[in-house]
Amino acid sequence: MRLLLLVSLLITLFAVIPSSAQTLTASVFFESNHSSLSPEQQAKLLTFLKSLDTAKVPQLRVSAYCDDRGSDAFNSALSLKRAGFIKQAIGTAFPDITVEAEGKGEIGLTNTGNPDTERSHNRRAEIRAVYTAKLQTPIQIPLEKPLVMEEPATVEKKAPIISNEQKVGDKITLENILFAGGRHILLPESYESLENLKNVLLEKQKYHIMILGHICCIRTGEDGMDFDTGIKNLSVARAKAVYNYLVQNGVSPDRLSYKGMRANYPTGKSDREDRRVEIEITKIVEK
Repeated sequence: MRLLLLVSLLITLFAVIPSSAQTLTASVFFESNHSSLSPEQQAKLLTFLKSLDTAKVPQLRVSAYCDDRGSDAFNSALSLKRAGFIKQAIGTAFPDITVEAEGKGEIGLTNTGNPDTERSHNRRAEIRAVYTAKLQTPIQIPLEKPLVMEEPATVEKKAPIISNEQKVGDKITLENILFAGGRHILLPESYESLENLKNVLLEKQKYHIMILGHICCIRTGEDGMDFDTGIKNLSVARAKAVYNYLVQNGVSPDRLSYKGMRANYPTGKSDREDRRVEIEITKIVEK
């Protein structure tokens, strides 16, 4: 089975071959005064990570920068936040890889070109992967064309998200529904699970569901701040993001509702599992 990952922007992975190892690097870019990546830049990061042979990459090194606007203290803190965002994103997608992340502060203008263009380039994070074993050939991969990822020949068949035996009140945790840190923006690796949920709902028309958004890492009873809106309703916004995806892809809104659960129901297992999305069967209409 082949998975086609379509990426709109061009990424080139430059291979530098030292005497004992090979280093692959990629850069992603931030908007002015932002510490999180746009969905397009998140897709670039994910594509780079999926191109790596993670069995030979014990760690990734992240260096994040700012442009020259703002005080030294502000830019130092902002670059550190950017490095932390990249580290969290990598850890969510590839939890077995160790990440070293540092904020490097601002990069000054060289006054050799357009200042706005130069500042856009300076608002970046560089991700470096050092291979422990030398690869066969240098790598330079243009990724404006579809990237074909080979999956294992034998794939364990998963149970359907919603079975025919569900009852009203049943709750089901959705796997791999992931969001950018502090945002309601879905990460690219979420879409396979969302497509599976959408297909099941279109097939099993009798089920009505409520989408339940959970968050982690704050006190019980509180909701998180959505960095995109500045409103403390992050669990609601994330549940609505899943609702919007389903409605936009053909599921009737009459069968859907959504609710933010704040940080009221921690699993006690991990932050990742606390930042979950569940569905609850609210109604079964037999035809």
